[in-house]
Amino acid sequence: MNHPLGQACALLSALIWAFALVLFKLSGERITPLALNLYKNIVGLVLLTLTLLGLALLPDRPAPWSAMPADELCLLLQR
Repeated sequence: MNHPLGQACALLSALIWAFALVLFKLSGERITPLALNLYKNIVGLVLLTLTLLGLALLPDRPAPWSAMPADELCLLLQR
């Protein structure tokens, strides 16, 4: 069963991934690898935090971390 929204999201994900690779290649020529990696990790952390907060604010939905055991949540946050 094919869902058009799922197919569109998969295609959009691949396009964004390709675009990000080109941007990282270009920025890697001007920025040191350490600074680039730090920036990438900070952006990823901010976006992940915003996503989790957005999911937690949806009505009639439990927070995504409420069903996760505490030891697994700690392992996830350490990585």
